[in-house]
Amino acid sequence: MQTLMEAPFETALVGAGRFGQVHAAKLACAAQSRLVAVVDRDWARADALARRWGASAFTSLGEALERHPSLRACVVATPRAHLAEVAGEALLHSLDVLVEKPGAASSAEFDRVSALASTRGRTLRVGYVERFLSDEPQPAASLLSIRAFAAGQTPEELLLDRLCHDLDRAVRVLGPRVSVASIRFRRGVLRIELAADEGRRGRIVAWPAPSEARRWWTPSGRPTRSRSREPDPLAAQWRAFESLVLGAAPTQGEPANAEGARSVWRLLDAARAHLAARTG
Repeated sequence: MQTLMEAPFETALVGAGRFGQVHAAKLACAAQSRLVAVVDRDWARADALARRWGASAFTSLGEALERHPSLRACVVATPRAHLAEVAGEALLHSLDVLVEKPGAASSAEFDRVSALASTRGRTLRVGYVERFLSDEPQPAASLLSIRAFAAGQTPEELLLDRLCHDLDRAVRVLGPRVSVASIRFRRGVLRIELAADEGRRGRIVAWPAPSEARRWWTPSGRPTRSRSREPDPLAAQWRAFESLVLGAAPTQGEPANAEGARSVWRLLDAARAHLAARTG
């Protein structure tokens, strides 16, 4: 294993869209790694982003590996439909992978990718960046999360795109055995009731609003706005992943591992089943 004292390792970024552009800015400024390749099916888009940060552009990960055989890690920031496919390809090439949340388009896809990571002995983490936004609340009798989201999303899209962050936190605070007790979508407001061990409860509420900035997570009682002490959570997430790639022991302050991401997918599947039963 590399140590934290060695030269920066080489990294590829797959996906040069909106999320990829944000990731590239953080990767290009990283201290323990070096962005050398930007991969996108649209070569012009990959080239524009690569030129901005002094990297090379490619239309496939295989091409990037031919030019940069020392690649050690890969960030996957493609649309959700391609996350598992690209992460799996990177793992087959023995790269460590940080994949955007929720890590795949379905739980079955994610199970296959996580099994491959285990077989290949590589690091796989899912980028639930909100882990780096604020201090973790202490376990309490009940927990409440309130989130405003952009109007127009279906409940299922909202779950996969936004509320997966809240479910990730529910797993970490209430425990891996937390379950979906009920779900209701009425007049544009989505409410998810969660149940955990020892009678602990959780609630996630989301409603349409002009901005997603309003967000709270609090122990039982009056909700208060969550305040972040981390000015750049995406950069903090990458620093934590760098440490894992370089052989540091896993800690609580890191991107979601496969087990944690699978727990979120279990809740996502349950919530989607509740929604299907209500509309079926």
